[in-house]
Amino acid sequence: METTATITIQEFDRGVLAFLKFLERAPQQVDQARLGRAKREVEELRALALEAEIKADYPNAKLSRRLLSLIGTEPELPLEEEQQAIIEAVTWREQ
Repeated sequence: METTATITIQEFDRGVLAFLKFLERAPQQVDQARLGRAKREVEELRALALEAEIKADYPNAKLSRRLLSLIGTEPELPLEEEQQAIIEAVTWREQ
């Protein structure tokens, strides 16, 4: 009998983020322009998922995609990691 493992959206999300961070550490092996496009696409997919999650609980909510892009969709971080994550996010958005 075949069984399939299921993961939550949050687990998938963390895995994708970890993979992208891994690729960032190998700049010679990864086309950085392509990595940038992948990051933007992942952020768009994460925003869509967050929007759908909010709409499921609050169907009449008016959501701003601009606001979602500004606040981002990063999972919660431990407080000691937050400052570095903010610096990285601001640097990435300015590129």
